[in-house]
Formats: sequence, structure tokens, C-alpha cells
Amino acid sequence: MSIGMMTLVLAAIVHSKRKNNWSEFIHNTPYVLMSLYAIIMAFTFFWSTDLKYYLQRMTIMLPFLVLPFSFLSFRNETHEWLKPGLILFLVFLTIGNSISLFTYFSQKDLFDASYGFSKVIPTPFKSDHIRYSMAVAIGCAVILFYGQQAPTLISKILWGGLFLYFTVFIHILSSKTGVLSYYLVCLTFLFYLFRKKQNRKFVVGLLLLLMLIPVISYRFSSTFRSKISYLEYSFHEIGNNHLQANVSDEGRIISYQYAFDILKKQPLLGVGLGDVYKEMDWRFKRDFPERTEEPLLPHNQFLMVWVGGGLLACLYLVYFQWRWITRVLKFGFLHVAVFLVLFFGMLFEPLFETQYGACIYVIIILFIDKSPSNMFKLNEMNKSDCN
Repeated sequence: MSIGMMTLVLAAIVHSKRKNNWSEFIHNTPYVLMSLYAIIMAFTFFWSTDLKYYLQRMTIMLPFLVLPFSFLSFRNETHEWLKPGLILFLVFLTIGNSISLFTYFSQKDLFDASYGFSKVIPTPFKSDHIRYSMAVAIGCAVILFYGQQAPTLISKILWGGLFLYFTVFIHILSSKTGVLSYYLVCLTFLFYLFRKKQNRKFVVGLLLLLMLIPVISYRFSSTFRSKISYLEYSFHEIGNNHLQANVSDEGRIISYQYAFDILKKQPLLGVGLGDVYKEMDWRFKRDFPERTEEPLLPHNQFLMVWVGGGLLACLYLVYFQWRWITRVLKFGFLHVAVFLVLFFGMLFEPLFETQYGACIYVIIILFIDKSPSNMFKLNEMNKSDCN
């Protein structure tokens, strides 16, 4: 990822129209907001004490700083790259899914048992199953987008088969974020279909079928059943008075509690991006001295930014997201579905705090932004209804 990013930045710098590109960039508010996010967080250098961790965070944020200008520099070529690029994305996801499933079925009993302890099967992205499952959910949106446009019955069947394969995988993997993102994509797709009156009976049938998927998954997938059981156990443990950071959902809640504890003391400036890890770490060690795992960062990107950069930085992130929401709504299903998956991830994960999360967010949003994929959008459907 780093080599690819540096190559793209270098290509933008030596671009023959870089002056015109720069002029257009500074007038493109959503793109500028994305770059300024990294600069704003960089200012927390002045009140961060752990400079080593600060530099690690800023390295992860480099895509936000440099890729918006880089992608805009090749805006005219994006429509040529869009479909091949997204098809290649699906190819790699299919390979990744297949490797994970092969690993799972080769030791099925072992992995089925491990799901009772909130462990999952290995995945690409160095087994960062949460962000990988989000990528798979985005892959489902791509499949639905191109499958809906498929010109022949055979091509629609092929796209449908690929979608079914991704559906099976995401329910076997059973990452909560990934599964919920999958249903978010499907519901968004049905919403767009429902806008056309002639589709509405068909959409009701698809909605009923969608409701059957978790029932079928519970019946036939051991990992999905185990994940549901573990979720019930998590809710039970959250309800008692004994804090357990090793219970995934309770650990997330504990991270929120620690974050608000920090903000009581430093609400305006936060503790500095470099000191978030340190502040969370000593609290985990204080309350869970037997714990050997890494401390959890605040499991909400907005809360993470507030703790690291202060209230104004958090409000900036809210505005940054709002401008992109209003932008994608002007396009169609694919843009909206991708953004919703990523935004949903921000609500329950520190999405920008890993290289994979940051790159998924920046690269996919920018890659499809300048595309002609605004087919299948709300205003077209409204015109169709009027006609």
C-alpha cells in the first residue's frame, strides 16, 4: 500500500497539468477537507508527549493528506479505470475469501470451538477481520451495482452467484461489523430499487428473502450460531457489575468510559494524538492488571479524534463527514452504499487508526468519486416515476 501510494503521489507531482489540477483541488471542498483532516491532527504535536506514537499515527494518516490531490489529478482517466479496478478488487476479495474458507474447513472443529471465545478464522489484512469484512461488504455493493446493469440473463446469474458466495463467506466469518454492513448494503440497494413503482412487489419479495438469510445462516453455519451465542453472553456480562475487558462488546464500552474519563480533564484540546495510547494503557493496566493484550483505543472514530485532538477537531470530523454525505447523495447506489459502510465502521471502530482502515476509506471513496457510476440514482428514478 505504501509503495502504491507513493507512486500515485509522484505521478501527480510530475503531471503535465499539475497547476490546473492544484487550482481545481483547492476549489473542491470535500477533497480539501479530507487533506486538512491530517493537518489538523498533526497540530496535536504541540501537546503530545509520546512523539514516537505520534509519528506512527501521522504515518497512518498520510493517505488523507496526499491522496485527494493525487486522485483528482487523474480525474479524466478514472472512468477508464473504474470497472477494471473494481473487478480486480472483487477478484482479490474472492481469492481472500477462498483462502479463509479453505483454512476454516481444513480445521473446522477447531475454529468452531474458537468462536465461543470471540476468535475468528484468519483473513487477509493480517487477520484484521473487521476491516476485511467491511471490504467484503463493499464488494457486495459492487456486485449488486454491476449485476443490476448486466445485459444478459447469463451475466446476471454469474453476478448473482458471486453475490451468493460473498454472502456465504460473510456469514461464516461472522464479524459483527461485517454482517451488519452487509445488511446495510442490501437495504440500501432495496431502497433504490423501491423508488421505481414497477419494482415494488419484487422488492418486497427480496426483502422477505433477505430476512431469511440470518435464519438460514443460524441453521447451517456453526460460526454464525456461535457468534450469536457469544453476543448473548456479551449482553449478559454487560448487565452485571463486573467489568471484563476481554469480552469484546464490554471491552468496547470500557473504551468509551475511559475516553470520557479523559475528556473530563481535557475536553477542549484532548491529550494529543501521541498520548491517546498511553492514557488508555494505564487505565487498562490499573483496572485489569492481569491483562496482557494491547489496550483498546476509543472504539468510535469521532471519540478517538476528540480524545486526541480536542472538541474542535471532533467537530471538524463531523463537518468533513457531512460534506461527503451530501456529495455522495448526488450520485447513486454505489457511492451511497460505500460511504454508509465506512461511516458505520467509524461509529464502532477507530477506523482511521490502522493502515488498512485508513486506506480502505480514502482509496475506495476517492476511486469511485470521479466515476460515471452515477447511474441508478435518485433523481433518475424520480424522473422515471414522473414519466
